[in-house]
Amino acid sequence: MRLMIAAIGRLKDSGETALVSRYAKRIDQAGRSVALAPVAITELTESRASTTAERKADEAQRLITASSSAERRIVLDEGGRQFSSEGFANVLRDMRDAGVRELAFIIGGPDGHGDVARQGADTVLSLGQMTLPHGLARIVLLEQIYRAVTIIAGEFDLSVGSMAALSAAIAVLSSPLGLIGAIAVAVLACTLLGALQGGLIARLGINSLVFTIGTLILIRGLTYMITDSAPIMIENFEITDPLLKRFGIFSWSSIVAIAVFVIGGAFLTYTRWGREIFAIGGARNEAIAAGVPRVRPLAVAFAFSAFCAA
Repeated sequence: MRLMIAAIGRLKDSGETALVSRYAKRIDQAGRSVALAPVAITELTESRASTTAERKADEAQRLITASSSAERRIVLDEGGRQFSSEGFANVLRDMRDAGVRELAFIIGGPDGHGDVARQGADTVLSLGQMTLPHGLARIVLLEQIYRAVTIIAGEFDLSVGSMAALSAAIAVLSSPLGLIGAIAVAVLACTLLGALQGGLIARLGINSLVFTIGTLILIRGLTYMITDSAPIMIENFEITDPLLKRFGIFSWSSIVAIAVFVIGGAFLTYTRWGREIFAIGGARNEAIAAGVPRVRPLAVAFAFSAFCAA
């Protein structure tokens, strides 16, 4: 489902423009996997009519014309219906699942909406009872659309980069155990840490995007601590020599990567735990209502994510 925002007024502040561009890019990147992208933004100039009624009517007509390709319209108005982030995500999901190909969000000018805009709305949405400047309203709307996309998409693990750094540090410090021992210790430690992370997300009910931003910083700090904030090196470089061997066009790294993808795909497709991950990721509330465990799928999913990072 394509998204568009038709708004009266052009953003002039560079800070507002940067935020709008940032969230629009995030929506395009994250939304494609759940058929909620791309997002297009159309800015219309404010009406120069002499009276408020004429300005509202002129702007409303131009907003309707600009969004004429949309099958559904959501008009933003302080007197509209308020949703939680989860409720707003459900609105977008329902429209997408109903086969809507394009959805338009309509933001009026300083005088508010004309009757034509309200009458053409499928939903009237309020971002809150307080009046927001139209540039800020545009940013808040884009942020909520992005948040809705992440809710619909399921879970995000932003800590994988820090987890990879931690595993590397653990492997180097464990190098006296030999190549296999060092890799095993690093992978096991990170996998257990990932499982703990997933379990906490499930039990505390915290959005994984928010939670893993925190663990990203925490794991990075832990890596600095165990390395004394300085580069560390393997004392015996010869233990890594087996990794240099090649088998035709394949190296050990490529063989391991292929094996992980094949085994991971089979696990997700053919095992009960894998199907639980699919169910939770696609529709968490419905899956839980159908009897799928809340904690285990997330613990397993984040453990697998950490395993791959390691």
